[in-house]
Amino acid sequence: MKTVIDYTKRLTPKFDAVEDVKEWLGTDKWNEVSPKMAQISNPQQFAFLAGLAGVHDFAVEAWYDLYWGDGAYKREWAKIDDDSREPIKSTLWNAGNPEDPE
Repeated sequence: MKTVIDYTKRLTPKFDAVEDVKEWLGTDKWNEVSPKMAQISNPQQFAFLAGLAGVHDFAVEAWYDLYWGDGAYKREWAKIDDDSREPIKSTLWNAGNPEDPE
C-alpha cells in the first residue's frame, strides 16, 4: 500500500511530514528508530533506511532536516558526485575469472 501526501499547500510542510512519519511508525518504533536515524549523516544511507521503513520522497527530506538542519538534505545530496563513487564490487561478480578485476 502506498500513500502519497501533497505537502505543497501546507503552512508547515516539513513539520507536517515529520509528524506523519511519527504516526506511520507509531510511538514505540519512532522512539526506537529516531535516535539511530539521527546519527546518519549520509543522505543516501538515510534515504535507504527510511525507505525500508516505508518513508519516501519529501518525508525523507523533512526527517533528515529535522536532525541536520533546514536544507541539509539537499545540500548533502549536492555534494555527492556520482562519477567519483567507486562501484560496489561483489566477490561473486567475478567468480568465473577471479584474475580479472573488471
